[in-house]
Amino acid sequence: MRKYVRIIYGISVTLAFLMLLLFHFHEKTDSVVMRTDDSYEIVNDYEFSTYDDETAPIGVVQEYKWVLGNIPKHDACVTFYLIHQEVEVYIGDELIYSLKRPTEHNFSKTTGCLWPQIFLYEEDAGKEIRILVRPIYQSSLRNHLTIYLGDHSVILDTLVERNIPILVISLFAVLVGLAFLIFIFYNIKNVEIDRSIFMLGIFSILTGLWKISDMEAATLIFHDSLVMSAISIIAISLALVPYMYFIQRQFQHSNRFIWDLLCIIISVITIGLTLLQLFGIADLRETLTICHGTAIFGIIFILLTLMKEARQGNFSPKLKLTAVCCALCMIGAIVDLTIYYTSGNSGNMLFCLVAFLFYVIAMGYVTLKETKQLMDRGQKATHYQNLAMHDELTGLFNRAHYADFISKNNVLQSDCFVIMMDVNNLKLCNDTRGHDCGDHLLINSANLIRQAFPSGVCHRIGGDEFCILLCNSSAEECQNCLNHFEHLTAEFNAAHPEEFPVNIAYGYASHIVNIDFDFNDTVRRADRMMYQVKLSMKTQGRGI
Repeated sequence: MRKYVRIIYGISVTLAFLMLLLFHFHEKTDSVVMRTDDSYEIVNDYEFSTYDDETAPIGVVQEYKWVLGNIPKHDACVTFYLIHQEVEVYIGDELIYSLKRPTEHNFSKTTGCLWPQIFLYEEDAGKEIRILVRPIYQSSLRNHLTIYLGDHSVILDTLVERNIPILVISLFAVLVGLAFLIFIFYNIKNVEIDRSIFMLGIFSILTGLWKISDMEAATLIFHDSLVMSAISIIAISLALVPYMYFIQRQFQHSNRFIWDLLCIIISVITIGLTLLQLFGIADLRETLTICHGTAIFGIIFILLTLMKEARQGNFSPKLKLTAVCCALCMIGAIVDLTIYYTSGNSGNMLFCLVAFLFYVIAMGYVTLKETKQLMDRGQKATHYQNLAMHDELTGLFNRAHYADFISKNNVLQSDCFVIMMDVNNLKLCNDTRGHDCGDHLLINSANLIRQAFPSGVCHRIGGDEFCILLCNSSAEECQNCLNHFEHLTAEFNAAHPEEFPVNIAYGYASHIVNIDFDFNDTVRRADRMMYQVKLSMKTQGRGI
């Protein structure tokens, strides 16, 4: 089931990204500036009227007009914030600015949200200026203009500065999300990592992108009104699924099938709304109520699940934090939605963003803290496992590892060689130089074995006995390793005359089907060869 959620959600993300690309490269508003650029107030003394016009998108035109006073010599302009509205600006009888819906393509019906800038000339003083606004949606009727008149750069600086708090908080949310993703990718191989924080990171990034693209100054900074308008709604639609994936991990008795089904339904709705936009049937703005309704439904479902967990006595500290933060997010969402549906402007909605950011940081901190504890436990477990499988003195694998390796690997094959080794004169070393010197002899022997058999699995299986398993090897490679071992041993003894000399007898064998019943028979053949070599070395006075 979860596989299908990922597929469908992936389709929704892909379609959304495709739509944004189409908007950026193909969907252009019909904007005509008749004047170009050759000190700051809000205009309040205009006359406002509304009249019907069948050629307008919803049959209504809103008109703002007043007489211009003295015009500064440089950088004088009129600007206002359009929220899904067409506009024509006249000075006297001259049309100096026009903004209309896209005409070259049919992906969108809207102009988006933007700040048109109408530059004024000194000779415009005393002339009447008329702004004809044609709302594109019924919801745009309540978007009355706030008209700024004055120095162009001062107005722009004021508008951008007004949005700095939202921009800073939104960017911080994006950076927090990216930090979570980097943390997961950096520790991708660690099984102790709580990977649900990856979903929290995606949620945080989408939340930040929603507000960055939705703030009033977005088009002043990024210039593409259609893409900015689409990102804000797409981000809301895509954010719910990763959030539900994250929150589902917090519940002990949640029905995973129901959560997956809800995520599929939400993703299908997002796909449907995106397709309606791409085929020019309905803009995302027209279906925004569906997005809001879906998000509210998801939050209500989460709250009901929280109440169920509380009744069952499974309210962990993390779930308590989730409940508090969800309540804060709900309050923020209610306040912001109230502002939106009464004013029609979502650009300054800040309560929900602050609540979301607080929630993301708090949950991220708690999750990372739990993850660190799990990682510490995992490191301790790995340490203890290493101790259980390694010889404390030499650092090689021990007999327990040897038995585990034999049971888990296919050693009954002709290309797996077993090499048995026995350290000569260990008892003599212990008796004449002490046990510390005997330990040092074993350590030196282990180091030489490790160097000579870099691809082998080397074990100390007894007091002075070692076993090397060479898997996926050949008789020639095995012999080369043994020759290298003898060469290293001779070099070591010559270079360290003060050390007790290393003399090791060895024997080797590979599994032969017609001779060996099991791998133990192969080991016994290698053992017999080793003892024959040891006997030969003894007659030469080299071993005991």
